[in-house]
Amino acid sequence: MALLAELQSPQDAESTLRRLLEAASQPILVADQILRVSVSMGVSFYPQANPSSADELLHEADMAMYQAKVSGKNQYRLSMTPMPQASSAREQQRRHQDH
Repeated sequence: MALLAELQSPQDAESTLRRLLEAASQPILVADQILRVSVSMGVSFYPQANPSSADELLHEADMAMYQAKVSGKNQYRLSMTPMPQASSAREQQRRHQDH
C-alpha cells in the first residue's frame, strides 16, 4: 500500500504509479538466480465527491487491482469514483480533520 498526499487530480498520481511499476519490474538477483515479478495495482482516491470509509476505499482499490490483473502484467487501474474539485476537496479534508 502506498499513500500519495496532496494530489489535485487522479492524473497527478500517474507518474508515480509508472515509477512504482518500473521499480517493481526490475530483476533481482537472489542466491545466483534472477527473479522477476510483475505488479498489478489498484488505486482509489480520498476525498471523494461522496464520503467514503476506509473499507470502501480499500474495496475500490481492490476492484481496480482486479481490473489491472485481468488486463495483463505490470498494470495499474484507477477507481472510477470521482474526486471533488480541488477547492472543495481541501474543505472536505478540513472538516474531516475537525472531527
